[in-house]
Amino acid sequence: MGTTVAMMEQGSRVMSAVHKRLHYAMRQEFKILSRVMSESLPQEYPYTVAGSNQSIMAQDFDDRVDVLPVSNPNVFSQSQRIMLAQTKLQLASQAPELHNLHEVYRDMYEALGVQDVDRIMKATPSEMPEPIDPAKENINAFDMLPLKAFEGQNHQAHIRAHIMFMTSPMVAQMPMVGVAVQKHVMEHIQIAAREHARQQLAQQGMQQGMDSELMFEQMVAQLVSEGLAQARQVSQEITGEGQQQGPDPLIQLKEQELQLKAQADQADNQIDQQKLQLDAQNQRMRSEQFNKRLAAQERQTAARIQSAMDRELLKQRNN
Repeated sequence: MGTTVAMMEQGSRVMSAVHKRLHYAMRQEFKILSRVMSESLPQEYPYTVAGSNQSIMAQDFDDRVDVLPVSNPNVFSQSQRIMLAQTKLQLASQAPELHNLHEVYRDMYEALGVQDVDRIMKATPSEMPEPIDPAKENINAFDMLPLKAFEGQNHQAHIRAHIMFMTSPMVAQMPMVGVAVQKHVMEHIQIAAREHARQQLAQQGMQQGMDSELMFEQMVAQLVSEGLAQARQVSQEITGEGQQQGPDPLIQLKEQELQLKAQADQADNQIDQQKLQLDAQNQRMRSEQFNKRLAAQERQTAARIQSAMDRELLKQRNN
């Protein structure tokens, strides 16, 4: 990949220089046309377009505005635009929480030359978030969209819905989603604590001042602590943690699986022991057979030696 990119850069230097000079020349051409327009046009020049009449002023072409081409002098080919768009898409996919994926995909389609991008892609989310229900917030968490808590919401209902959402197995496999929802729950707890603290101070008739600000922060800290305890209690109620319940079916299945595995291991051990016994028996049989062959060879050797000695004695007697 690095060699290919280096070769492409080496081969594109001449074309890049030509493209930059064309960009500069087009800028000079636009400036000349603008100067001609400012000198030759009347003070107001009317023209007709579909549906209405428009007019242009001579002062629109004076020296206050510099006219520039919209092309990028550093990008001169579609392959280069596609390569840049692919690089942006790769980086954005590795850290989606740091990028605007909607705009990244739009740049990719535009680099490919797709004309109907708006028909393919969904509408861009609003820049200013609005209060939405907790179900929609959970869906946005899957899409890695930012979550925002607002004052005046039913914070307890939101917290309970989000905690139930975090206990699902799918969220357990997506830690980034769980972290985002957990931060959102903390935001609800903080806003609820501040709202409650302001209500208590208003009921007590406290005036604005340093003492009231200090008391406000102390009350917020106390209410945040209570909110965290309540969220913990809700989590225990949903998950059943700390309650006396019957045996968990999953635990029973796991125990049965362990028992079956132990029985299989025991059977494998018995088979291994039987194999060892057979191997030892075969080894003894081979050893006995070897000893028998060795004894037979020794007897044959002794018989041959005795026969040779007898023949030698007969020769000596005959002589």
